[in-house]
Amino acid sequence: MKSLREPNTVRVEAASPQAPANAADYLRDQVARGNLAPGQRVTEIEVMRATGASRALVRQSLQRLATEGILIIEEFRGASVRSLSPTEVRHLYEVREVLEGLAARLAAEHAGEPFHRRLRELQDAMNAAASAGDHPEFIELNIRWHQAIIDASDNGYIVDTMRRLNVHLTRILSRSQLRRVEIQAANADHRQITRAILRRTPADAESLMRRHVAAARQTLAPILDTPSAAP
Repeated sequence: MKSLREPNTVRVEAASPQAPANAADYLRDQVARGNLAPGQRVTEIEVMRATGASRALVRQSLQRLATEGILIIEEFRGASVRSLSPTEVRHLYEVREVLEGLAARLAAEHAGEPFHRRLRELQDAMNAAASAGDHPEFIELNIRWHQAIIDASDNGYIVDTMRRLNVHLTRILSRSQLRRVEIQAANADHRQITRAILRRTPADAESLMRRHVAAARQTLAPILDTPSAAP
């Protein structure tokens, strides 16, 4: 992963066959994965080369991501990846706690069997990754598990808002190095939330998810509260 102190232009990775075709989605993915670090410039020509999008579409995408708080566009300097202060990250987690808690409640209320099967599969895979102490695999599965619950809320406002926040959240998680005991504690939360959703107990699902997000904030505090390491 590139140093957070690198302030200059970074070459955007060429799109793989699996990369999002939309330039805005592609850039979100690059920022989330840490291929574009805070403070690094994003040039129109590099995005055009990576995605095949026209200059007009790339400009629209850059403006859209600036509106979403992912990029910042400055006169005479162009676009760069926006850094978040520790206070902004705290605010992000406060919003995440509320929205993901509500998403868990809604998923428990009305999500059907296809989602239940998907949730069980993800939980089983996370159990295996946690038992093996496989940090990268657990982080990837963790992201999918949370996203599955958000999608199952069937609430477009939650889905859209979390899509924006998750660019920063995924970048934070990708920088974390959780100890085995922390992975197991997080997965214990996951098992409880999964159980509450499958049992269709909305109040329990919401309170457990909110507690889980608050605990994650405390676990990641050494990263989040260090100004020089702000994501």
